[in-house]
Amino acid sequence: MESGEPERDEPLRDFTPADLSFYENAADIIAVVDLDFRLTNVNRRFEEELGMRREELLGRPVASVMTPGCVEPARARVRELVAGRSQAMFEISVIRADGAVVPFEVNAVPIRVDGAIRAIEAHLRNISARRQRDEALRTSEETARV
Repeated sequence: MESGEPERDEPLRDFTPADLSFYENAADIIAVVDLDFRLTNVNRRFEEELGMRREELLGRPVASVMTPGCVEPARARVRELVAGRSQAMFEISVIRADGAVVPFEVNAVPIRVDGAIRAIEAHLRNISARRQRDEALRTSEETARV
């Protein structure tokens, strides 16, 4: 298949040490979610951003770290990936260990093993600053209209 995109055929456990180093040290927050919507792997940035240790996160339903209103829309995006979509971008709100709710943009792609989708790899970006800028701009525009 010549789509220009590399096919993801290795499960995370089969990555080389160089692959794992890239994964662990990536600037992005990365999580792997199985088809039952459970966290199966997270990188160091994910741990730092949520304020939780990997051991606390692995095996948990991803919904346990999301605000309730984000769960079904996120599941719908995962279903689209399983149905054949190559990538999904969406926003979620995550609940940190300290109780703070943080907005994230998610870029998700399927992980294939022997040609079948086995998991979803999600790259998350904290969009708190973007949301604050948008709100400041809205406020400024409203003030200018008055």
